[in-house]
Amino acid sequence: MTPTLRWTVDPRWGEFEERLNRFAARVRVSGTSYRAYVPNPSRLEELFTPGRRVLLDRKPAAGPRRTAFDLVGVQLEGFLASVDSRVPNRVLTFGLDHGWFPFLKGYRIRKAEHSFGRSRLDFLLEHPRRGPLLLETKSCTLVREGAALFPDVPTTRGARHLLELKDFLDRHTRAMVLWVVQRPDARYLRPYCEVDPRFCEALQQAVAAGVELRAVRLQVTPRELWVEQEIPVRIP
Repeated sequence: MTPTLRWTVDPRWGEFEERLNRFAARVRVSGTSYRAYVPNPSRLEELFTPGRRVLLDRKPAAGPRRTAFDLVGVQLEGFLASVDSRVPNRVLTFGLDHGWFPFLKGYRIRKAEHSFGRSRLDFLLEHPRRGPLLLETKSCTLVREGAALFPDVPTTRGARHLLELKDFLDRHTRAMVLWVVQRPDARYLRPYCEVDPRFCEALQQAVAAGVELRAVRLQVTPRELWVEQEIPVRIP
């Protein structure tokens, strides 16, 4: 049986009303309108449409928190998509211990948020015989006609991460980008060069230097999720 990651604590269904800012939206639950935290700064315009059924994770009021819910998922035709950009790091951490990533067999986390260059990259992994591997996870939620597209907005930070992974290979043997596509309808992933040509330029430099590109897609339920399979990354 495939191991699963419990990703919500108290899931509830609601209806999307409007996006208020990068990290807030208004949702309706049982006829009452609430402000919800959106753990994803991307636009998500194709997913966040008025009247859309959304998955909320109820959060108890504590400290300075002003929202009763996290907006973490969107119900699409026939499946649930996660929009929580915190999920990829949880997937990597859980998946390493449960065999989700055959291409990372034998690796363990040495450090999270590893400082390198001008950034903090998500994970420094280590292997008893193969040495260190610097890995950056990326969340992908945009899929069109089977193609998972990243990024959905220009990202200078994302381009910088690619070049720093490239620089890591000046002294080490492995660096990797791992895209976690948070929905099951993607057949492959490709860079969305039409949205961010500079990201694509940095990606091509990184690939030429030996940075590895991997992508997996998730199967998502209101309480659990898991890696369904690896999908190819296609570079134009």
